[in-house]
Amino acid sequence: MNDLFNVSDATILPSREDNLPNVMVESLLAGTPVISFQNGGMVEVIQHERNGLLVNEMTASTLAQAIDDLVNGPADRFDRAEIADRALTLFDPKRQAAGYIRLFKSLLKK
Repeated sequence: MNDLFNVSDATILPSREDNLPNVMVESLLAGTPVISFQNGGMVEVIQHERNGLLVNEMTASTLAQAIDDLVNGPADRFDRAEIADRALTLFDPKRQAAGYIRLFKSLLKK
């Protein structure tokens, strides 16, 4: 999959609802920007114009417009190394484990 992400200009994720799609995480870890509707976990991870594009209206035409904007925009619009570095930081297993430990400790105190 990583090879496919590396030769892609973007990953199109037309999910109407999703919490934290693996394909989005894998794409970002490869440094490939994601184009998605503005909902669910995509809003928490995708930074519009930084590591992808968020489409406000859930229609085929607005998604198509975002794809067209990417294809016809500047080739260096996204810094793929920055996308991958941020994803590595965000989804680092040690960081996630520490977050779960904090959560469980706070729940045990209640």
